[in-house]
Amino acid sequence: MQTYRNYINGKWVESVSTDRAENVNPANTDDIIGQVRLATRDEARRAVEVASEAFRDWRATP
Repeated sequence: MQTYRNYINGKWVESVSTDRAENVNPANTDDIIGQVRLATRDEARRAVEVASEAFRDWRATP
């Protein structure tokens, strides 16, 4: 089964968390597509910080 990583600051990163969530096909809930490693609080905070920084530059784009 495929395990997906988190996309933070333009890079795919492996979470230090061992917690996972299943990615279920909405058309067939018996079909598990893969697993997603859940981000830790610090990883989520970092993702929000870099997204906020990127938005400051991006919003000035005409």
